[in-house]
Amino acid sequence: MAPIQSEVALLKDAFKGNPQDIGLGLVNPTTGEIRLGSFDATNGLGHQGLANTIGVTNNSAWRGFIVTADGRLIPKSHLNVPDGSLALRSDLAILVEQALRQVGLVR
Repeated sequence: MAPIQSEVALLKDAFKGNPQDIGLGLVNPTTGEIRLGSFDATNGLGHQGLANTIGVTNNSAWRGFIVTADGRLIPKSHLNVPDGSLALRSDLAILVEQALRQVGLVR
């Protein structure tokens, strides 16, 4: 599932305003839904801040990743621990990478 287009645009704008900002992402393993935001917009609260912003109340239903302004996917988050490590499961990492590549966030 593709990320929400308005979130993609906001993240690209955040990167233009501050190339050192970090893109945060959440993916729901059950639905494939992908949500995005910037670290700066979470007031430094990271993935939990993004979850709070979009109204996620059940963190165990979501996994996390990072995307950088220069187009790198970093498939790590504390939200991935229920799957056994900080790393995003490989099947989810592939799904996320393909979706982010389609919208121009990953090279």
